[in-house]
Amino acid sequence: MGLASAPRLLGYTDDLAVLADRLDVALQTPIHQVYLPVGYLGLLHAIRVSHATRQVGGGLGSKLNLYQSVLLNQILLFGGVALSSLLLGLPCPMLASGQVILLYAGTHVALTLSGIGTALLKLNDNWTMGVAMDIFFSALDGIFRADGVLALGVDIVRTHPSALISTSYLASIVNGAIVGGATPLIIDVLRLDSASGDWTVRTPRWIKDPWAGTQDLLSAAMVSTAYLACIDGGFAASTNPFLGPLADAVSFNLGSGVTAREARTMSMVLMSSILVAQRLAAIPSELNTAPRAPAKKPSPSKAPRISNGSADAGLAVPQIAAADGSASPTRKSKKAAKAK
Repeated sequence: MGLASAPRLLGYTDDLAVLADRLDVALQTPIHQVYLPVGYLGLLHAIRVSHATRQVGGGLGSKLNLYQSVLLNQILLFGGVALSSLLLGLPCPMLASGQVILLYAGTHVALTLSGIGTALLKLNDNWTMGVAMDIFFSALDGIFRADGVLALGVDIVRTHPSALISTSYLASIVNGAIVGGATPLIIDVLRLDSASGDWTVRTPRWIKDPWAGTQDLLSAAMVSTAYLACIDGGFAASTNPFLGPLADAVSFNLGSGVTAREARTMSMVLMSSILVAQRLAAIPSELNTAPRAPAKKPSPSKAPRISNGSADAGLAVPQIAAADGSASPTRKSKKAAKAK
């Protein structure tokens, strides 16, 4: 079933349109027209990226100076996009993103110098508060990550000057995965998670284990695929044994008449749901590995009393013969007493 013939079910697209309107207000309405011309969601995400920068850089034990910390902040923000631009032979969006750089770098510097960033790390050390913060940040991250995956990953491929690239569904999905999930791989390769700040090239874990740090790649690829299934009739009608059923499922549930704006909103919801689900899935293992209070040892007064028929019947620990077969000092004293 393709998009052209799929029914419009349960008003899903109407809900997506309403949600898209609300997101536009939160993203585009400036906090202050002059001093802070960004939406409050944008500012919250800048705080989230700053917090993630401290976590990657070693947390409370980090020895990164302010300059290196800001550099790490920008790598987390533009790492995947820069790699994508290199592969596509296009200018890096970072070169034309002065306002974005100022927002994220400025927020990171402000939180660092004010001590708020350190306070957030300490708050995150509390398990309950840490889980709540992680869930909130995951949902927020899903909105901006999906937007980046679609705008700088999928759409930029579809408008590529080369027809060979612009018509390739695989190129769109792979590039979307790189934009949304390459940063953890870059961190592993360059050892950016060193608390001492000694960055160097190393053999990454994902070379030996394909599941080490590739979760973001997979989620970004999934969102890219779902987005293409909504906006591209040719993709939705694909006979590919893997992509075809997925495209049919997406088009059937969303129905016909899905606009690119609604598909983008659906992708944001999907990405946020995936990231939140990943965080929730880690909770049981954290509970199992949480440190427990050590068992209390019985005090000497409550230790079992051992009766041996002598005046020392109240000893808590039985006397043991020495390794050479001679009697222990206590038994020697007993024999001496009997001799007397």
